[in-house]
Amino acid sequence: MPKPSDRLDALVRGELEPTGFSEVLRLARPVRWEPRTVWLEWEVDSDFFLPGPVPVLFGGYTAALIDNAAALAVSTVLEEGTAWTTSDLRVSYFRPITSGVVHIHAEVVHENRGGLHIEVVLTRDDGKMAAKGTVIQNYIQARSPRPTEAPAAVDG
Repeated sequence: MPKPSDRLDALVRGELEPTGFSEVLRLARPVRWEPRTVWLEWEVDSDFFLPGPVPVLFGGYTAALIDNAAALAVSTVLEEGTAWTTSDLRVSYFRPITSGVVHIHAEVVHENRGGLHIEVVLTRDDGKMAAKGTVIQNYIQARSPRPTEAPAAVDG
């Protein structure tokens, strides 16, 4: 079974396309990584703007970018077969995102027996911070697949 970082390597090299929710939501692509840290870029897409007179990125989408970046940072430190899930996601919004490329830096800043704490910063093309997220990812037990056949009936 490949390590989670093997998938990250393939994404950075462009050998693997995003799948699942990452594909549907057109989330940021990783451009490089090192243990505990990942850098991503996302070309601003007006499909995710709020309706109204001022085009601005929907805050929920910003949160999705942060959560996804945190998960990728976690994948740089976990062993194969380890599963995790977000248990806490907090976002502070500083400036609107309206155009250009968003530069994302996600770093695992603390690890304990229960999980990891990740900080994620989104920066606009002008170098100004647009948002910052703090994320807690908890380890979870991988479940065995459910049987595909129903148990035999018991005569009684």
